[in-house]
Amino acid sequence: MTRTVGVLGSRGFIGGHVVRALRRRGYEVRTVAAPHVVSAARDSSSVLAEIERQRDAQLRLRSSLAGCRVVINAAGLAEPGAAASDSLLGANAVLPGVVCRALAEAGAARLVHVSSAAVQGCRSVLDESLETQPFSPYSLSKALGEWSVVRCAATLEAVIYRPTSVHSEDRRTTRRLSRLARSPLASVAGEGNRATPQVLVENVADGIAAAATRDEPVQGVVLQPHEGWTCEGFLLMLSQTTRPVTHVRSSLAARLVSGGYWVGRRVRPMTAVTRRIDMLWLGQEQVTGQLTEWGWRPPAGHHRWAELAEAVA
Repeated sequence: MTRTVGVLGSRGFIGGHVVRALRRRGYEVRTVAAPHVVSAARDSSSVLAEIERQRDAQLRLRSSLAGCRVVINAAGLAEPGAAASDSLLGANAVLPGVVCRALAEAGAARLVHVSSAAVQGCRSVLDESLETQPFSPYSLSKALGEWSVVRCAATLEAVIYRPTSVHSEDRRTTRRLSRLARSPLASVAGEGNRATPQVLVENVADGIAAAATRDEPVQGVVLQPHEGWTCEGFLLMLSQTTRPVTHVRSSLAARLVSGGYWVGRRVRPMTAVTRRIDMLWLGQEQVTGQLTEWGWRPPAGHHRWAELAEAVA
């Protein structure tokens, strides 16, 4: 595989870490600014029509990425609690298709598009199928982005990469969860032994770099591997204390989470809050995916989690 990898969205949370992961692996990186795309598209047919209208953006990208056989698209708006907007749909749904068209014309071989496991919503088990179950404007925008990649890939080897719940010291969500874990409100559903898909940003970035630079063909969806946390274990690690967590009846927790999602359809910020509570109370299983089958292992282990927990405490 080529030694130069193009990266869109290198100034973002995931993109910046991806650049560092690629360089640690010995690759040269060409960072490219993603065009600003806004769109009133709210469904697949209107997204496709908008992609066709973005010819100028395609031409600019084709020129900027000429010579890059592999490109990672980490651009987009990571705003889980956002209402539907032209900016959200443009960045997350339309731009991926524009990137695909530009790369196909530029003669690129592979695109790794960074999506989100949120596209599969509240499914009991996350997998690497193209089936989606969006539950919010954000997850719908990401699901439409995946659709546009599949629809516009043409001759490209298109890879859809789905991170799960990503953490780092400088992420606001991580700091909020740390405060919750150290408070009397820390709680789990039932015995607290359900799996919860919490991952370190360093591991996500290295997984994306691995998918981008793999010598063998890569296709379809790549799901970020699980890092072994249970709901209770994750809270205890974040709390850095011996304070016990409260155990809520599973049936009650499920009803409260369901009610939170219902409220979220009317009060959008509630959707993101409910999602975080859902992952802490009820968790979510996931399949063993391609990365694990390739023999990839996360470079940052539990000692790194301990460092993070201490930093945000």
